[in-house]
Amino acid sequence: MLTFDWQVAIGEQFVTRAEFERLVRRATGIVRFRGEYVFLDPVAIERLRAQLDRPPQPDGAELLRTALAGEWEGAPVRPPRLDQAGTMCSTTILRRAVVDQLGPFDEVAGYRRTLSSRVGFAALLLWRGAPLAFVKLRPEGDAGHASNVEELALRMIEASWPRSFSAPRLLAAGVVGPWRYFCTSALPSRLHRAPSSPPLSEITAEIQAGLAALPRPTGTPSHWQGMHGDFTPWNLRQSGPRMFLVDWEHAGWGPPNADEIGYRLAAALIGVSTGAMPWSPTPNDLEAIRFWAAQASGWTGSRRDDQYVARALRMLGAMERQVSAMHRDGHHGGECELISAR
Repeated sequence: MLTFDWQVAIGEQFVTRAEFERLVRRATGIVRFRGEYVFLDPVAIERLRAQLDRPPQPDGAELLRTALAGEWEGAPVRPPRLDQAGTMCSTTILRRAVVDQLGPFDEVAGYRRTLSSRVGFAALLLWRGAPLAFVKLRPEGDAGHASNVEELALRMIEASWPRSFSAPRLLAAGVVGPWRYFCTSALPSRLHRAPSSPPLSEITAEIQAGLAALPRPTGTPSHWQGMHGDFTPWNLRQSGPRMFLVDWEHAGWGPPNADEIGYRLAAALIGVSTGAMPWSPTPNDLEAIRFWAAQASGWTGSRRDDQYVARALRMLGAMERQVSAMHRDGHHGGECELISAR
């Protein structure tokens, strides 16, 4: 969607590398160039040469931020009006579409997704220092399915009027070339944190009720329930008395209690409280534990993420043995604590 042709700006004029070298070979200090007087600093010239020899390699988050903001580290970026096929450039279309649907913005903060199994980019748009919208960009096709699911899930949750949490509002969505963009309301511009004692049963019950009409893929077990799919302390945020549940791209179907067990697992791994109430396993929890073990086996990312996944799998194995032993011994509802596996 976006590649760079690095050029030098002298005053308001863009020049190629060859033009720049011809100019600085014969002059330094204050010189007249194309009708303008500019200052050529020898130190800045050498720094610029080094950057041209080894130009920066922006990652996906920076590419999206640059495409929307129209600048790179304070330097203007001029997307071509037309691409090589003679049609309007995708970056130009994306920026126009977002502005048309959301209004103007003057700052863009890029967001990096560390797990390589989660494709696409994301960015926060701001207007005069206040958050305007959160934007996700993903390839159409298999990854585009995640955008469609998230759009549908948010519409369904909004229509169900949950009382235990709030979800982002869908603001805009569309397709630009091979990409699908998706914009939601942002969290309030004040401090937020993981809740110290979230009403997990109430929240998961409202998720299940809100997603009850979500399309059920062929072969989905009849007893599976609607689920957020990424119900974790980093997606459930508390700001003042309100709780916000974000990132619905993995909404779908799962075994009973899968969302709650997923939250308790993530909280135990990062050391976040789930409240005073201990976990009470049931026979159904065994299926949910095995469900998450299968999911975690496919998570890949940075070295830090891989360490997190390894700990998650060890903890899930310990949980499975604990619940299996309780089931064998005929105890179906006793209290227990999550076993930490470091």
